[in-house]
Amino acid sequence: MRSGRNARDRRGMDVGVPDWRFELLRLVAEGTLVVAHMPYSGTHRGRIVGVEATGRSCTVDEMVIFRIAEAWEVYDDAGMWRQLGVAPPA
Repeated sequence: MRSGRNARDRRGMDVGVPDWRFELLRLVAEGTLVVAHMPYSGTHRGRIVGVEATGRSCTVDEMVIFRIAEAWEVYDDAGMWRQLGVAPPA
């Protein structure tokens, strides 16, 4: 098991497993920590770190722990009222 990965570590997966997708199964927060359980799955169709394509499917279980330092929210209030076809309340 590897740790400390970042987005750069996964670049080869776009070519090696072009249908690589994840499913967010659980998201749990406590204090400033958030844990995500998100298994990835796909088909090995291209070279990954020198390993030739096998054509086989695989699923990789992944847990990610985040530490929240700050949070921002963007909420399209005007867009919601426009979609509802009404003027925003005063």
